[in-house]
Amino acid sequence: MTRWSIDELQEVWYLATREHYGQKYGGQVEGQEVEYLNHIGSVTFEILAALTEDLSLDADLAIKCAVLHDTLEVGCSFFQLTENQYVKKEFFSENNRLV
Repeated sequence: MTRWSIDELQEVWYLATREHYGQKYGGQVEGQEVEYLNHIGSVTFEILAALTEDLSLDADLAIKCAVLHDTLEVGCSFFQLTENQYVKKEFFSENNRLV
C-alpha cells in the first residue's frame, strides 16, 4: 500500500522546481553555492525519515508540505499556488485538513 500519491507529489515538486528556479544558497564548503532545490530535498528526506518512526502520520500531506514549505516565500503568488490542482484539493476543499 502506498502512503502517498506519486502523481500529486510530482505535481508539487514541479511547482517547487519552477518557483525556486535559479535560486542558490550556501553549500557545505565556504563560498560554494548550490541549487536551492537541494534544501527542499533535504527537508523532504527529514520528513521521510520521521515517517518511518510513526506510521500513523499522514505521509502524503507531510511530504507535500515539505516540498512546498518555502514556495510562498519566494514569490509564488497566492493565485498561482491555489491554481495548482493538488493544493486546491488539499487545502481549499470541504475536507480542508490544515485550516
